[in-house]
Amino acid sequence: MAERRPVLVGDPRPRIATPPLGRRNRGLAAIKFATEVLHIELMPWQRFVLDRACRTVAGERWAIRTVLTIVARQNGKSLVTAVRILAGMWLWGERLIIAAAQNRDVSIESWKLTTEIALDAGLPVTNVLRTTGREELQITRPDGHVARYKVVSSTPGGGRGLSADLVVLDELREYKDWASYAALDKTRRARPSSQLWTISTEGDHTSVVLDNLQAAGRLAAGSREKGPLGYFEWSAPPDAAREDRAGWAAANPALGHTLDEATIEAELATDPAAVFETEVLCRRVTAVASWLPAGRWDDCVEPTATVPDDATGVCFAADAGPELRQVSIVAAWRRPDGRVHVEALQTFLGPSATLQCEKRLTELVATWRPARLAVVKRGPIEALVTRVAAAAVADVDELLEPVTYTDLERAALAVYEAVIARRIVHPPDPMLADQLAAAQPGEPGTMALRRRNPSIDIEAAVAAVIAVWAVDRSPVVRRPGWVAY
Repeated sequence: MAERRPVLVGDPRPRIATPPLGRRNRGLAAIKFATEVLHIELMPWQRFVLDRACRTVAGERWAIRTVLTIVARQNGKSLVTAVRILAGMWLWGERLIIAAAQNRDVSIESWKLTTEIALDAGLPVTNVLRTTGREELQITRPDGHVARYKVVSSTPGGGRGLSADLVVLDELREYKDWASYAALDKTRRARPSSQLWTISTEGDHTSVVLDNLQAAGRLAAGSREKGPLGYFEWSAPPDAAREDRAGWAAANPALGHTLDEATIEAELATDPAAVFETEVLCRRVTAVASWLPAGRWDDCVEPTATVPDDATGVCFAADAGPELRQVSIVAAWRRPDGRVHVEALQTFLGPSATLQCEKRLTELVATWRPARLAVVKRGPIEALVTRVAAAAVADVDELLEPVTYTDLERAALAVYEAVIARRIVHPPDPMLADQLAAAQPGEPGTMALRRRNPSIDIEAAVAAVIAVWAVDRSPVVRRPGWVAY
């Protein structure tokens, strides 16, 4: 008889989280409220979020002002949000709670769930407005004050004129610009202690609000910096294979509670790679309708890929966006198996980005003595890269590879075909993947220098394309005595 495999249980703690801040009083009170008053048995991950997000500092002010949780679909995020809303209304006297989602049906369903829980628990619900466009739940507290929870439209004018204690935004990944988010977020400015609470699945390169908050959250988590943003991410590690069950548990904390392992097995067998990555593993993929077909760039990932110390024919490329707000250096090298290794080495940000890039590129050229140094002809940093080449060799033309816009289209087609055929190898790099997704697609396999979203630069993607182009056009010459960059 075959041994039965142990039940796979989701991780109760997020893979990435900002450090705890403040006293645990309200978080523990919310958990007790859920059990004893609402008669809800929370899952461990839901208790973790309530505990971390609902801590206070002096004066009973919230320690965390903005809460962002990333978790895969159908893991119970609506339930934990409902508990947070009702705890705010009943325990903490939050007089106005507003909720919105880019898809109004989503916020309405969450409102209905919260209303049903309140009614089933016997809370003193004094009014339930169900008229379309005016949905509102009212609860009268023991002190006589009425707490209100209402659904508002997710538009730049949706929250105008309101002053909220708690703002709930569903699926932040769907916010494609700052206008609606800002209008709703600013409804709480006049409240001395307020929270914005949002739980979402992973986004793509168009999720500009999520991208910004997620980057800040990951930075704070990595540096262990305590601040007003609480960030909790359940996701599979970037180097975990899709069939890795530990990755399933890392992204799906409800596994073994309300979510069955067999469900994910079936999804793995039937879902397109990009859908499984985003919806099940909560990992970003090269976005839908991007320059490259969804999932193909990720299929070329090799977690341990690197350039060996004795490699020959290495090429470097650099590029910058028109605003010069960031500059990237990319390396490419043809491996002995014929595939081309591509790697974004460094990205520089801010006013000194070009100066830092020039210094680093000079160091790389002196150390590695590359076969070619590529740059877009008449691009923003052509002069910079030309200076680096001129300082390294007597004949600039021997090293410099100026890529015309016509050649860039050809280079993009070549890279497109190489990715489809899996002749490209690269280490995991979400930034480069996002930039490739943000490149404006034209005819199949082409990439214009226009950005799909003005808030996202694509300079690393352009540098990757022209670095591969340089490898294809350069002879392989062995140069002894190199060291790793």
